[in-house]
Amino acid sequence: MGNTFYFILGGSWPWEEFSISEDAQKQVVAGKRPELPEHIVNSTDPAEIAISTAMDMCLIHDPHERATAREVSNFLIKALKKIDKDMEYVKLLMK
Repeated sequence: MGNTFYFILGGSWPWEEFSISEDAQKQVVAGKRPELPEHIVNSTDPAEIAISTAMDMCLIHDPHERATAREVSNFLIKALKKIDKDMEYVKLLMK
């Protein structure tokens, strides 16, 4: 799931710079994670922040500490509800 979230945010698959998949695998085994573009890292957009956080939850190296799919789902549902609530507030202010 983490790679899918990376693609959604960055527009490319992680580790595309490696021509040999074994090189990418070595990065992952070493505990390294793909870096997001700077504009995503510094984003204040609540949706981008939520997806980035979900990606981080999926990319925790230790499988015992890594979030389950259900935990990621619950996190995103909660984030979406907050975004919806905030948008309703903004709409009220704009009336």
